[in-house]
Amino acid sequence: TNCKLKAMSMSSKPTHHHKESKTADVKKESAAIKGLITGGTVIVEMLSGGLFLENLKMQKQLLAQPYPTVARTMLRAGLGGFWAGFWPWGAALGVSKGIVLGSAKAFWQNVFLNYTDVSKDWIDLYSGTLAGACQGIVMGPTLLARTRVNEGLRIRMEAGHKSEGVMGEFGLSMKILNDAIKQDGIKTLTIGMPTMIFKRSCDWGCRFLFMGIVKEQWRKMKADPDAGLAPWERLVSTFIGSGSSVLVLQPLDKVMPVIQADRAGKSVMDILRVQIANKGYFGCFWGGMGIRLVHIGWHTSWAIFVSQEIYNHFYHKEGGDGH
Repeated sequence: TNCKLKAMSMSSKPTHHHKESKTADVKKESAAIKGLITGGTVIVEMLSGGLFLENLKMQKQLLAQPYPTVARTMLRAGLGGFWAGFWPWGAALGVSKGIVLGSAKAFWQNVFLNYTDVSKDWIDLYSGTLAGACQGIVMGPTLLARTRVNEGLRIRMEAGHKSEGVMGEFGLSMKILNDAIKQDGIKTLTIGMPTMIFKRSCDWGCRFLFMGIVKEQWRKMKADPDAGLAPWERLVSTFIGSGSSVLVLQPLDKVMPVIQADRAGKSVMDILRVQIANKGYFGCFWGGMGIRLVHIGWHTSWAIFVSQEIYNHFYHKEGGDGH
């Protein structure tokens, strides 16, 4: 009877079969390790131009001046201008964004691999979208803190103040944030969290969808489509795919503030009609797309491609079984 029970328990253990993917790198991973690696790669991405591109995009919207003028204003403060707002809130946001994205993607990937029969291409998309939602929960408060701090630093920068050094920036940041909380209460930090969760799901969902499409088309165009993609091809297709998701995401970004703003009794469509009349369809929905395309491509290349390569190098030797 013992043998029978053993046989029954073995046969009742579910085995899940997943259609293999020729482009998505989906396997069981340690969520903690993947999170730490991604946190590190996002910090490197921010310091090597990602933060500058993001600030450039924000300041362009605020100042409504051409990009070269805005860039010159920012760089006048030297390296402090290039890394403006990095310490402490930019760093906190970067590390938390990276850790949550990497660990949540690995976590959801493991859940789908262990409990479903979904194909690996779909697992890549689903786990990426859910990781975006998890990121939104953490990003809401940190992004708000950084927006307030950046605004304070921009005012100082325009007044011609040089960077105060790391500890000086930290002190200034804490003061700006304390003032905001004193003025509006601690609820300041949870403003717009549901919207942020929805938005980050859309962001990462679109990025993974477009990356998947570009990688698949690239693979099909190769002389030997079954050979898979070389590392440089994966990198370029990650950049192009994630960057091109802006075509869908940019209109969403433009409409979101209108939905959230105090519209004084007007409908969203009323406000959009006025904006379209002033700027045209393209300007209204896709204005400022170029810099965002580059920034998303750069960020995703580090957060997804580089972190995966590092993880594979240390934890998944070629020919490993993916556990």
